[in-house]
Amino acid sequence: MTIELDQFNCEYTKISNFTNLRVRKFNRTTAVLNGTYEMFIEMNNDHELECYCDRSALGNNQFSRYPLKLLPMPVCDFIKFYLAPNSGQFQNYTNFPRIPREGLCPTPKGEFYIKNLIMDSNKIPSVAPEGYYRCYFDIRQINPREELSRCTIYARIVKELQVASFAAT
Repeated sequence: MTIELDQFNCEYTKISNFTNLRVRKFNRTTAVLNGTYEMFIEMNNDHELECYCDRSALGNNQFSRYPLKLLPMPVCDFIKFYLAPNSGQFQNYTNFPRIPREGLCPTPKGEFYIKNLIMDSNKIPSVAPEGYYRCYFDIRQINPREELSRCTIYARIVKELQVASFAAT
């Protein structure tokens, strides 16, 4: 199974600038996430992150909600449980500080780069069907409840053709 990135959009944001972050072709067959972004604030557990996806089986922009999602979770908890165990995988692609095992709270503000980040398909459940996906990443302030940022990644999951072999009898 492979994940083919298609595009990255930030629909709106009050806390960051993602205008220089793009999906581009690394070679003939691989797309990567590349560019710089700036965080204007330090985020902590007063902010929550949510991720949910829509799927289009045919790629014709008829997306429907898919049950692949991460429930709303405070940002520091998200970093501790999801990013810290996998932080070594990202260290060669960004100048974001290394995330220790106990997490990183608050997250630093500043300008960071992402260089040639390829999505790791091993983190996606093998039962996820082929198709085009639109995944939303929302960041909200918890109290008072306010939407701070919504970014979208468009990608495609492609599974390799499995050829069954039969023994001659």
